[in-house]
Amino acid sequence: MVSINKKFIRYSQGGHLTIDLNPSCVVLKFGSWKENIPVSRWVDGEFEEVVLDDIEIPLFQNIEDLKEDDPLLLYQKSFPFPDIFTSLSAVKTHQLTVLRLSLNPAGRDLLFSNLNLLWLVAHRMAEENISLDAGIAIIEQKRHDILRWASYKSIVSKSDLKLVAKLKIDFVEDDFDLIMGLFCEQILTTPLRYVDFPIPVKETIDLLDYKELIGAKSLWSAYREYKGNIPRGHLNLLSDAWVDTERLGQALKIRDRQIVVNQAPNAVRLKIIHDRWTIKLNEIEDENLLKSYIDEYGDDQMPPPPFPGDGSKIQPISKISDLMSEGHFMQHCVGGYVYAIFTKRSYIYKVLEPERATLEIDLSEAVPRIKQLRLAKNADPHMNTKKFVEKFVKIQVESNKSNLKKARYCKKREFKQSS
Repeated sequence: MVSINKKFIRYSQGGHLTIDLNPSCVVLKFGSWKENIPVSRWVDGEFEEVVLDDIEIPLFQNIEDLKEDDPLLLYQKSFPFPDIFTSLSAVKTHQLTVLRLSLNPAGRDLLFSNLNLLWLVAHRMAEENISLDAGIAIIEQKRHDILRWASYKSIVSKSDLKLVAKLKIDFVEDDFDLIMGLFCEQILTTPLRYVDFPIPVKETIDLLDYKELIGAKSLWSAYREYKGNIPRGHLNLLSDAWVDTERLGQALKIRDRQIVVNQAPNAVRLKIIHDRWTIKLNEIEDENLLKSYIDEYGDDQMPPPPFPGDGSKIQPISKISDLMSEGHFMQHCVGGYVYAIFTKRSYIYKVLEPERATLEIDLSEAVPRIKQLRLAKNADPHMNTKKFVEKFVKIQVESNKSNLKKARYCKKREFKQSS
């Protein structure tokens, strides 16, 4: 935002505002609203009209923030509808285009009912160098036609229009890409139609990092609780709880497990389901469950670990039977992670010191990382245990880079072949 010293602002009765952008030696003159606010620059002793849309100067300050003799206030009051500046005070880019469009009755109506849509129009006008007359012709169309043009979409609905109006944006360039990205994700736009508060665009797009949660009531319960700004830590906890519970349902061969997990209204209810299924899994006779796994995967032996243990304190669990024993001994749900290990999404390690714990390594990203570290009954470990395990994983990742790269290549190849 360009800083303006009020000493260098002058207003003339003809409805012109002159601003000296000292010390940059640039003098600009903003014309009357009756002339569609032309902008001129002082060059060689005279003003020459220039194309100027994106200069970020505080023309749109709220009138209430200005003193009675302020040149900006006098300029704003020269407009037939000075109340438009109250709404325009939030706009940071394409300010002049939005203002010029607002002088038209259709633009003024959009300004007060769907400022986001009007800004999208101004953005595309600037992007494609579209004239003001052509822009006015656009905003005089039906609303869904305006959105279709502004968003480059062939089909839009009334719900899309309502969604655009609800979006909470900063009116900066990145917002356009975020809005377009949001419209490409129907799994997000469908539940968002029922949200009754301003929707923060960036934070909502970030939910795509947790796609497994998109259909879960627990996510949208938290979304409403935090008005769209769910803390990342809370999202991670929800995601871990969802994944763990779904894996338990898979181990128990519950057909509608995802429906049950998604219907849990909040994290508390999700934990109740998780704990109930953990008890149920650990009550199953080991021989019957192991036979079921061997029938499915052909052997008690699991895929090799992404990296070895340290020989004494941290050991990879390489057999299904050992994984089940770990779940029994530690009284948590790790016995249900067989599918995740065979699909190379996770690997489980037994931690013997400094505390007895179970370590889950996430293999879904380019670099293996710690996903969970739990003591018996899912208790949290002490800080010295965390640091010890973090150091172990860091050393192993660094020393096994070539093997990990080869494993990722094989995994990618397997995925392509299965597709």
